[in-house]
Amino acid sequence: MTQNAASPGAFRFVINGQTYDPSLVAFEGVLGNVDQWTINATAAGGHVFHIHVNPFRVVGIRNPAGNSIFDPSGGCTAAERATGDTEYCGMKDVIRDTFFVKPGYKRVMRTPCQHFTGEFVMHCHILDHEDQRMMANVAVVSPATALLQRMTDPMHRHRDRLCDGSRRAMAKSIQSSMLRYRRFARRTRRAAESQDTTNAPLLIAFALAVLAGGNAFPIRRASASPPSG
Repeated sequence: MTQNAASPGAFRFVINGQTYDPSLVAFEGVLGNVDQWTINATAAGGHVFHIHVNPFRVVGIRNPAGNSIFDPSGGCTAAERATGDTEYCGMKDVIRDTFFVKPGYKRVMRTPCQHFTGEFVMHCHILDHEDQRMMANVAVVSPATALLQRMTDPMHRHRDRLCDGSRRAMAKSIQSSMLRYRRFARRTRRAAESQDTTNAPLLIAFALAVLAGGNAFPIRRASASPPSG
């Protein structure tokens, strides 16, 4: 949960800083693997974490100071019991699909990717938060798919870099053309005011080229008299 910059005093309900995008897979696991996640809630408020399909095992919980609340035997530490809140005591190694995350606390969990592949969701089980898109897609893929993705991702990243480079080059070319056009427009006005038609054909040709998207005409300094031979 974060402050909503567009509406001061309001909150955005997010997972990893993002509200739900149904087209985006935010987390991906590989069938047969066990993933370890750390779930936390900010000091602004707690959340009820819920994940579909694959349950998780609680392997650790850290308090707002960053210290484990469990002692070596798996029970709560004396410091945690002294807070008077023993909700998490006895939660070591339990298996859940829903868990309340208190503000400032961090829960370390392990979830096995097993049985089948596919997509599902995780979200806050407080309906008001879920309705405000505090949700994310999760996918489990086969080892073969994961291998193929590792092989093709560098090519996709290279393609994206090339596309980004092309967009930057195009934007730079347009910016350069517009700058040239503005320079020539100023010179045209000055020439018209002085009734100098020396560069009129070049100016007209350049203006037509700019309108057509071209950038092949050289810049030549306008002068009040014809260039000498």
